[in-house]
Amino acid sequence: MHLSSFFVTTTWISASFAWNRFLVQHSPGQDDTPALVKALPDLAENSSIIFQKGVTYNIFTPIKFPALNNVEIAIEGNLTYPEDIPTVQGKFLIIGWS
Repeated sequence: MHLSSFFVTTTWISASFAWNRFLVQHSPGQDDTPALVKALPDLAENSSIIFQKGVTYNIFTPIKFPALNNVEIAIEGNLTYPEDIPTVQGKFLIIGWS
């Protein structure tokens, strides 16, 4: 295969297989889940959802993921939850998690 054929093939593959890459944003002291939850409908297939290395995310509300197809979730950073256990239990039980 000639080098020019390789580039044409690579370009065709890239164009026909769109991939979304979403870096979860962090706001110190705030709940980091709303922006992720808002973006999830656009990330349900052919996507990477990345919690960045060196970042401590505040997960103060549950995340209910839709059906995912060909999605990678990379937790490279840290996740923290509220320290108020009754609040956490109440939120998670409301959506049916136990």
